[in-house]
Amino acid sequence: KVRRALRASTLVGGTFLGSVVGIASGGVLLGGGGILAVGLKASMGTAGGITAYIHQRRKALLQGVVLPPTSDMVPVFWAERARELRAQSVFKFVASSFGHEDEQGILKLEGCALEEKVSFFVTKLLLNSQTVPGLLWVHLREAFEERAARPSEGHSQIFDALGLTHELIMAVFSYHSVLGASDEIAISTINSIDDVVFGELYGSVFGTIIEDYHEVDSGLEAKFQTLGDAQLRPQSEAAMCAMRSASNAKTALNKMRCFSRLVECIGTIDGTPLSADELIPALTRHVILSAGSVRVHAELAFVDAFCRDELLLLGREGYALTSLRACVQSLDAASDESQLRRALEKGT
Repeated sequence: KVRRALRASTLVGGTFLGSVVGIASGGVLLGGGGILAVGLKASMGTAGGITAYIHQRRKALLQGVVLPPTSDMVPVFWAERARELRAQSVFKFVASSFGHEDEQGILKLEGCALEEKVSFFVTKLLLNSQTVPGLLWVHLREAFEERAARPSEGHSQIFDALGLTHELIMAVFSYHSVLGASDEIAISTINSIDDVVFGELYGSVFGTIIEDYHEVDSGLEAKFQTLGDAQLRPQSEAAMCAMRSASNAKTALNKMRCFSRLVECIGTIDGTPLSADELIPALTRHVILSAGSVRVHAELAFVDAFCRDELLLLGREGYALTSLRACVQSLDAASDESQLRRALEKGT
């Protein structure tokens, strides 16, 4: 990803970011003043690479590349069905773009935050079958349920959910260009669509993931039972609450926020921040204590499948996800009680 970021930075051109990239290359005349930047080369080069990566990622997202790397496995059925519905909407007098009624609704939200405005507008749009996005949501949801009811045909609910969501995102962006006018609005739009879609489909989709990871999650619970240690207690009840909250969250974003909260709760003892060597064992303890109520392998698999925004992985959510994954891997690798206790003590 670092190499991708540095390559992306060369595409920005002769801007401030271009100067940063020049610094990364070994020194550039900054602002034409003839000042050779040497001391800042490494730090500014990294910043330039990351900033350019973010720029390119956002650009790709707004152009419709919102599917994960496995998108070639998403059935073409969804694109074809959405195309048919758009063609039919012409004869049903369905609204295909932002209109006066939409504007009046938004004017009533003047005192609200941007994210709240976007969420309200997108939800209202998808629940109104007299708009193209709303029409697509009604019929694509029906198609999803029909395909889910025929498991013998081998349809993957994960890839079906990705295909359905992708078509809705494209329809919403087409309905009102402002929803893709900035990075912040575009991300809020996609998150709002996820809220609506998985508010309806989560139980079905996550149910299939639970089945796929039943064996490993049951194995983790069995390891907890073998400890038989009544003195094994959570370091933070707030952390345990955050872990359980992830099971109730219905989108990848909300699950990652719960994981982030989990790490934040464990990350300090009496106001003193834990080192990485101290954090992993503490986090591992909370993971295994929650094994009976939280299907952690299934939770991680859901996030892997439906987290489309790689920028989250560059922030605290990504740090929390990586830490949690390391804990789970150490527990999976423990083949006996002594190795399990070592993972709880040292995180390895």
